[in-house]
Amino acid sequence: MLDGSISNYKAGDCTVDYDARTRELRVEVVVDHVDIVFMTERIEGHTKDVFIGIVSPNGKVWETDWLSFFELGERFPMAPDAVGEGLVFDKIAE
Repeated sequence: MLDGSISNYKAGDCTVDYDARTRELRVEVVVDHVDIVFMTERIEGHTKDVFIGIVSPNGKVWETDWLSFFELGERFPMAPDAVGEGLVFDKIAE
């Protein structure tokens, strides 16, 4: 950080499930521990992001719903009616 403080993240599981019949791909990314420090402020908790959607027949586009779940303390509550948002991944040339 600009003030010299150090933040830490502890990665958790990253799971991938793909159903070839329906072309549905689900990716779940967990961060077991978030510890963000900036000057006198600190945010601690954990997060989980889920991406789920259909891969195009040519395998070049993945249109997903992105669901984000987190517990980062009282200062950053997750709204009980929070919903995901759409996100599109395009395959790039290797």
